[in-house]
Amino acid sequence: VDRQLALIQSQWIRSYYQSLLQILDKGDVPKALDTPKRELLFTCFKAIDCLREPVYKRIFSKKYLGNSKAFENHLQSKILSAARVYLDTVNDMDDCQVLDQLLINGYAQELAVKGNLVIELEGNKINLSLFPCGFVFNNQTLRKASIPPEQSVTKVITVENKANYESMPYEEGTLIIYSHGYFSPDERAFLIHLERVLSSIRTSCGTTYLHTGDLDYGGVKIFQYIKKRIFPNLQPYLMDTQTHEQYKAYGEPIETSKLEKLQRTTEPLLQPLIDKICAEKQVIEQESFLF
Repeated sequence: VDRQLALIQSQWIRSYYQSLLQILDKGDVPKALDTPKRELLFTCFKAIDCLREPVYKRIFSKKYLGNSKAFENHLQSKILSAARVYLDTVNDMDDCQVLDQLLINGYAQELAVKGNLVIELEGNKINLSLFPCGFVFNNQTLRKASIPPEQSVTKVITVENKANYESMPYEEGTLIIYSHGYFSPDERAFLIHLERVLSSIRTSCGTTYLHTGDLDYGGVKIFQYIKKRIFPNLQPYLMDTQTHEQYKAYGEPIETSKLEKLQRTTEPLLQPLIDKICAEKQVIEQESFLF
């Protein structure tokens, strides 16, 4: 473990190895190391530490572990367990989303947007208003596309659920983005670039950033993630006590574990909604807004 620690740069992996050393110092063997495959585990962590761009899970496994299914069959659960403890912001993500943050993709990431955003790709400027029903970026396009300063977007709305995104009509000056939960690293980098460009050209009134999602614990955490990691001026949209009251006929009981987490969650912009959900123990999925 000492030898591996000296090779690792990622702080969360270093913290994990240090926790293993603490257990070993007490004379115990950590469960993760009590296996003939521990050398493979070290190889896997070293490979993750070296990743600089996303790679498909099976390709990652074949390249670094020698077998396309070795990661999924033997190591994925151990990596996920360590990441949930030592990597910030991933505790409330599902397994696929956590792996996305580690740059290991189970499938190609696609970012769906709808609006009059202008991008530059391979020397060509493309106004996405030509696609009023929506445009989808794949990973390669996200990495290669740049955002020129000629923009007329004054409002950005991120939408958690696909049905709600699809139902929102094209609106001049508004960019609607399907978040599918938590944005992947490639998506996050593209959107941070977008925010910087819009900030540089909006010197007077600024750009409005809104997020709409489920009225539940997950919706609150996704809002916090986008605000902290991408759009610092983000405000909630249709995530208030009035909306909860309007659609409470479609509410569902909140899980006890989620209720306990929500009771420990503080978010000034959503606190009235959080308090109402905790008091009534009812959550509402965003798709209910379409009824």
